[in-house]
Amino acid sequence: MVTRIESGLAVLQSNRPEDLRQLLVSRLGRAPLAPLEDEIILVQSGGIGRWLQLGMAESVGDDELSGGLGISASVRTLLPARFLWEAYRQVLGEQRLPEHSLFDAERLRWLIYRLLDSLLGRPGFEPITGYLAVEPGDAWRRFQLAGRVADLFEAYQFFRADWLLDWEAGRDRLRLAGRSSQPLPAEQAWQPVLWRALIEQAGAAGGQHRARLHADFVAALEDSGQAFPDLPRRVSVFGISSLPEQSLRALAALARRIEVLVFVHNPSRYFWGNLVEARDDYRRWNPRHPLKTGMPDRALAETEISDWGNPLLASWGKQGRDFIGLLDRMDRPEDYRHWFDDRIDLFSDFARNDHAPLLAQLQQDILELEPPPSPDRRSQIGRNDESIVFTIAHSRQREVEILHDHLLAAFEDDPRLQPRDVIVMVPDIEDYAPHVEAVFGRFAGGEGQSSRDERQIPFSIADRSDRAGSSLLRVVEVLLSLPRWRFTAAEVLDLLRQPAVRARFGMQASDLDLAERWLDQAGVRWGLDGAHRDALLDMTGAFEQNSWRFGLDRMMLGYASGDPLEHAGILAFDEVSAGEAPLVAQLAGVVEQLGHWRTVLDTPATPTEWGARLGALVEAFLAPADDEEALARHRFDAAVTELLDGMRQAGLDQPIALEVVRDALLASLDTHGPSSRFLAGRVNFCTLLPMRAIPFRRVCLLGMNDGEYPRTRKPADFDLMEAHRRPGDRSRREDDRYLFLEALLSAREQLYVSWVGRSIRDNAPIPPSVLVGQLRDAITAGWTLATGVQEETGLVDHLTTAHPLQPFSREYFRPGQTRLITYAREWGEVWDPGREREAGSAGLALAWPEQAVRLRELARFYRRPASVLVQQRLRARLLRSDDIGVIASDEPLELGGLARWQLLDDLLAALAEGPDPGQRLGRFQQQLRQARLAGRLPPGPVGEAMATEALEQADEIARRYVQALDPLGPPTEDLAIDRAVHLKLSGSQGRVRIEDCLSGLRADQDAGLSRVCLLASGIGNASTPAWDKLAGYWPDHLAACAAGQSLRTVLVGKDKTLALEPVEPALAGDWLERLVECWLVAQTGPIPAAPLASCAYLKAYYADLDKAREPGLEKALDKAAQAFAGGPFAPGDLGKDPSLARLYPDFDALLADDGGDAFRAWSERLYGPLVRAFLDQGKRR
Repeated sequence: MVTRIESGLAVLQSNRPEDLRQLLVSRLGRAPLAPLEDEIILVQSGGIGRWLQLGMAESVGDDELSGGLGISASVRTLLPARFLWEAYRQVLGEQRLPEHSLFDAERLRWLIYRLLDSLLGRPGFEPITGYLAVEPGDAWRRFQLAGRVADLFEAYQFFRADWLLDWEAGRDRLRLAGRSSQPLPAEQAWQPVLWRALIEQAGAAGGQHRARLHADFVAALEDSGQAFPDLPRRVSVFGISSLPEQSLRALAALARRIEVLVFVHNPSRYFWGNLVEARDDYRRWNPRHPLKTGMPDRALAETEISDWGNPLLASWGKQGRDFIGLLDRMDRPEDYRHWFDDRIDLFSDFARNDHAPLLAQLQQDILELEPPPSPDRRSQIGRNDESIVFTIAHSRQREVEILHDHLLAAFEDDPRLQPRDVIVMVPDIEDYAPHVEAVFGRFAGGEGQSSRDERQIPFSIADRSDRAGSSLLRVVEVLLSLPRWRFTAAEVLDLLRQPAVRARFGMQASDLDLAERWLDQAGVRWGLDGAHRDALLDMTGAFEQNSWRFGLDRMMLGYASGDPLEHAGILAFDEVSAGEAPLVAQLAGVVEQLGHWRTVLDTPATPTEWGARLGALVEAFLAPADDEEALARHRFDAAVTELLDGMRQAGLDQPIALEVVRDALLASLDTHGPSSRFLAGRVNFCTLLPMRAIPFRRVCLLGMNDGEYPRTRKPADFDLMEAHRRPGDRSRREDDRYLFLEALLSAREQLYVSWVGRSIRDNAPIPPSVLVGQLRDAITAGWTLATGVQEETGLVDHLTTAHPLQPFSREYFRPGQTRLITYAREWGEVWDPGREREAGSAGLALAWPEQAVRLRELARFYRRPASVLVQQRLRARLLRSDDIGVIASDEPLELGGLARWQLLDDLLAALAEGPDPGQRLGRFQQQLRQARLAGRLPPGPVGEAMATEALEQADEIARRYVQALDPLGPPTEDLAIDRAVHLKLSGSQGRVRIEDCLSGLRADQDAGLSRVCLLASGIGNASTPAWDKLAGYWPDHLAACAAGQSLRTVLVGKDKTLALEPVEPALAGDWLERLVECWLVAQTGPIPAAPLASCAYLKAYYADLDKAREPGLEKALDKAAQAFAGGPFAPGDLGKDPSLARLYPDFDALLADDGGDAFRAWSERLYGPLVRAFLDQGKRR
């Protein structure tokens, strides 16, 4: 049945948003607008607007109380403030009012910014004068103050229009909530002065502020002689939980001419306006809902709330209570009941009996205003009730990882549950978006993946700002910071990693690895050149070493010469080939552009000049690579246009500093675009925003941390509203309390609450949000675990799960435990007690090499046994933490361990030309000079001291090197190694051929051979050698001995000189065969052995055997554990080999669940020969 549209204000209330939506759809269907008219719906967020349109688009139901309209078209969802400005223009005339008000905060700030300096000498302006005098002439400080004052004055227009009108009339007083008023505090006397100055400077626009327009608007609508054909015939307000009283009165005035429908989410079917806190005033509105039977018709004392009202509603509901109270003052249900067939209060039960889930019972108690029962009357909840879940994590990353596993379990348990049925809300989505993308995006599939991972959960992230959601706009932010840049190599490379920047300079992604290597080796660290460093450091005479000019000059000289020659104090970098020269030119072009724009941006300019400058900046660096980046470029252009319009409207034509323009532009780009990603049929991640109480089967709240939620925003010291509150005033804390209540009431099957409840450093407990604490207290007060459950376990503890620090914790995989859920099967394989580690038991097939094996391959395996599987067989590249971001951001003020080793190694390489003491000093000094010219040594006296230290170390090593060579004869011919090793493994037979050539051999006095090797690192001593260093020479040693040579390998290290004595040929052949066998098996799967840990274990184990006593297994394993983990100054196996760390995250994993049997067996098989041989030769000495 179609009815006509009538003017009037209708207030519809329900405890279920879905019932309110159905009522809206029903009204739109019964009283439709003309085909070309827009349906106007005022909402508090884009997400609720999308949810309404989806409801309208649903198929038509069997009756008007079900289903949708079959289509959603010509629907405009607007924020209330935007709609009211349009209504002002439609009623008061578009000729009088512009499209955007000069008194909106983002435009008003420019007018305030322009006026502040001229007002500083006026009486009453002393506080502002003192504030700005802290940093005289600081434009950014003035702009920040202007922005805060503009925000406050905009709020006054909505919430304290009477103050502004009084000030405009010269009455510098504050009207209070009643009829009284009081004088303005002396320290705030500048506010009326500034307001009147703004009105005066605005000229004709001075009457366009909302405080003035509201009165004119209401008066015009009350004038029955005027018609307003441009007004819409209907406006619906849906799900808004708070509006200024002025806005409500404007809607009420509109209701004289059009139909205004207000759909209100009301948590309780009873009047609850008297559930007030002690600090709040109680006002008896004109409620249309009855008092609960027996409840006093007055404000309840705090002690009475627990007797008559629900404590959660009393604590969290202030915002909604005030809003409903304001509506009650202007509500006339008798005028509109017939529009909805008396269906204007749609309250329905959440739970109909005590057997309902805990969540439903809690929601029902709020609906019924039920107070907590006495302890002996608490309801019982079964062990399997999971309608409310509390989760404790150690970090945001862990929160998201735990949630992912929780949702996987939920989808597995309930096949009807779909991703669109889940919403995840956080205090600020920008804090969680990177973690969500890392965890949920990991299984999203992509290039190179042949099949979909079953752990993939479709997800979308809403509420991200334009800037945070666009890599192109983030680049703009970076470019606007150029004058503050140090121009480190890492900064420039990060910029070039953006596709739009590479496209502008004609570079490919594949170029960056080469460019990074060049820049590192050419010594580029920071600074454009010496002049740039002078300006940045406010000094003169800064050096150019390790600047961009330094590095680029080295590259260009190297390309021109082709040799590492020295010219004009520059050492050529000779790694650039002819085919790679364009990349050097591109790098030089990038740096030239960056230097140019650094200078340009650092110069203040007028708004018009900034408009041209910003466009040229983006054009110089960015070439959008796809439609998404093109859209981001359009948003940037629109933001610049809006910024310039605001400046022009404020009459601003003076030069403005970059800091001011940058902050204003970025603030504009921080606005949220349309919530197109909300309700996209996936798991919805979003920020907790007003009226996000859309019903979902599962509502998940993350980040419910103490001090972070409710969110706090310290009001400005000059905010006069804070000291003189009125009903309907906004408060961030009260907003968040009501949001938490709405989230609780919108969950239909489960409420999941998570917080960071343990310190990531020491595991100390961290309390949750006070709201979570209140919820847990309410559960404890009203419910208990069912009979039969262990008494020592409380209900709240039963509902709470504390998760381990890491996703690979053994706790997840302990047999029999059910509380900790994980789908990370990768870690399960590490902890699986049934995983065999015997030869040939791994999943990969045995691969017999087709080509001859070089000794260095066996040496690499012997030093890093896990790498042969991970890096060679699986071709995975794993990095240590210190390998990531290899280019330092500072010149070498000191040399780290690796740099010291490299310098010393270069010096020792000069000994290859001959150990003659008379010549080696000159060669050492030449190497040091080249190191200085290459930028590898710190400049000045520090570099000289380090050079002297390296020279002394090299000379000491050289002295011991000469000493080791003295008894030996001249160098002999290289020794050719050609040996075939025949093996039978895993049921197959094969042959491994070893071919290589050993150099550096000399005849010794015992008719054998000696090989003296130089090492720039320490090798320990005879009792505690550096086993991994010895391991690097063991395959060579065995191969020579197995070939019948009596070889003595002498290692001259930075600290000591050690030797490997000859091994009998037959025994060396057996040991070499065993080593090759282990090498083959290690390519099929992980073997539980590591050089430091295995050798430490064997050394301790053998020591007990040699002393004819029972081997101390526990003591030996302790030694192995220490060697595996290492220490802060001596890294162990775990720190030296990322492949090993990936396979065995700790020593317990290396031991597995067989008590360490496999570890001991593999250690003996692989490293036993080396340890036994070294220890035996020590006894012989």
